Amino acid sequence: MPQQSGIDPNKLAMTKDINGPVLIGADPVAALAEQERLFVEVQRYVASHDAASRKAALVLVFATHESPDKGDAIAKSVAGTLNKANFDGCVVEDSGSAPVDRSAKCIVRTFHELTTSDRGTSVKIEVYFYE
Repeated sequence: MPQQSGIDPNKLAMTKDINGPVLIGADPVAALAEQERLFVEVQRYVASHDAASRKAALVLVFATHESPDKGDAIAKSVAGTLNKANFDGCVVEDSGSAPVDRSAKCIVRTFHELTTSDRGTSVKIEVYFYE
């Protein structure tokens, strides 16, 4: 029987500056541009930590905001960009939804991080890769 690879318990964590109001705003072109900018930054960070060829198994996304609903929406917007390169096959599971298909290659879980007087200025992303 072939040996299955597990998940490396060592996470790759990063905190990135974002424009939360743009990510969840009414202008889809501006939101897409912010998503793409963030994805490029995430890929650069992953590559700088010698993980460019590794596949994500579990990704946790924490978006800051003083409002739980808006924090959740920002986290979902960020998570929606994590679907290519290291994140190919990832399926988003937000904190309020039913569990996703556990046969997915990668699970992305979203959370809000309540931060007083914050309007969505940062996101923390924790990536656990397959061994």
